[in-house]
Amino acid sequence: MNKSGLINAIAAAGLDRRDAETALNAALDAIADALQRDESVSIAGFGTFSVKKGKDAEGINPMTGEIIRIESGKRTPVFRPGKILKEKV
Repeated sequence: MNKSGLINAIAAAGLDRRDAETALNAALDAIADALQRDESVSIAGFGTFSVKKGKDAEGINPMTGEIIRIESGKRTPVFRPGKILKEKV
């Protein structure tokens, strides 16, 4: 299922297709904004969206041979399914 399929499923629940698209876009934007602020988003029974930070690494300075710490700036969005979703799948 893609975004259009989700919009159709929401519209089938009784909303106008345009209103369903607006609602879906608002929900997705709210989740993305929360993740950008390093907040997690929990939807009871469905799951939790959060941000996972990459691990730092150790490197060697080739000029001095000194061991240095390299910080990871990588942040990855992750989803952890809830109990009800796990049972349905």
